[in-house]
Amino acid sequence: FHPSMSVLTGAVNVCNCLGSGAGYLIVCGQVFQVATGANEPTRRLFVLVVGVFVCAPLALARHVSFMRHLAAGSVAALLLLVVTVVWFLGEHGQDESVTPQTLWFGPGGATIFTYMNSINN
Repeated sequence: FHPSMSVLTGAVNVCNCLGSGAGYLIVCGQVFQVATGANEPTRRLFVLVVGVFVCAPLALARHVSFMRHLAAGSVAALLLLVVTVVWFLGEHGQDESVTPQTLWFGPGGATIFTYMNSINN
């Protein structure tokens, strides 16, 4: 390909990254709102604070190598999440609304494979 194609592919990559980042911030704000019962202005403030104090420093880093510490922290947080879920399941048991039918085929038209496909995109 001609070197000028790198401008086009770079622009496509930038749009993809901005869209994905905005989507993740929106989802984080919605989870925050559900978890805390916050109102709409508080959710918007939370999204702004996370965007400014978490995403902006990561985007402005000169070298990506510092993110190895962030990756180690992310793995530790995932392990903590797994331990917490297993512990909660052990103490409270499985919810009665979760059956093999609803787990694999869903209560409506969406199945677990639909959700996994949306996560992978």
